[in-house]
Amino acid sequence: MSDPQTPNVDAVVIGAGFGGIYMLHKLRNGLGLKVRAYDKAGGVGGTWYWNKYPGALSDTEAHIYQYSFDKEMLQAWDWKNRYWNQADILAYLQAVVERHDLAKDIQLNTNIESLVFNDASNSWTVTTGDGETVTARHVDGFDRCPVHLCGLEARRAPDCIPAVGTVQRPERQRPSEQRVREKNQSKLRPDLGAGPQLIRRIRLPGEQRPGDERLGGGA
Repeated sequence: MSDPQTPNVDAVVIGAGFGGIYMLHKLRNGLGLKVRAYDKAGGVGGTWYWNKYPGALSDTEAHIYQYSFDKEMLQAWDWKNRYWNQADILAYLQAVVERHDLAKDIQLNTNIESLVFNDASNSWTVTTGDGETVTARHVDGFDRCPVHLCGLEARRAPDCIPAVGTVQRPERQRPSEQRVREKNQSKLRPDLGAGPQLIRRIRLPGEQRPGDERLGGGA
């Protein structure tokens, strides 16, 4: 293990999906930092590496679901479909990695087992599943606050980080049934589609509803 007073790298990026690739590019190519990225998968892509079910498809149009930092590639990339499928996404991300020479700083097939912050050296010690350790000033570019760029489908990060303590997440307070009924009667619910709610609210000819007497009768 290296001397913790002298970090091996400036930053460690966890995840090689859309967010991880961008962070690696931004920190290394944009800011000139020494960076190492890790991903448990056998290739880049993040969620799109694992989502291999038949018909896996993005619900965002292809011309939007791209990096904007490479204007030339943004204009030149030839999309076969309006909404790109999983294979197209992986091909695009792999092309970005090759074009910007990012592969040499991405370590695949590597799981991160622990993150330990050292107050004395103001650095992180990152330990992989293979027992390798690396020290860094930043983890994904955030001091004292690791943010894992592993995508929406990634496993939940551990609550407890040694030398930092347990992260307490406040419990969400569930509204009472009476409060829910009041909200449903007063406005559309944000957690449901507006269409079905509006359809339920369309009144039939001659139908009376509470409050009509205040509004001067039915519709």
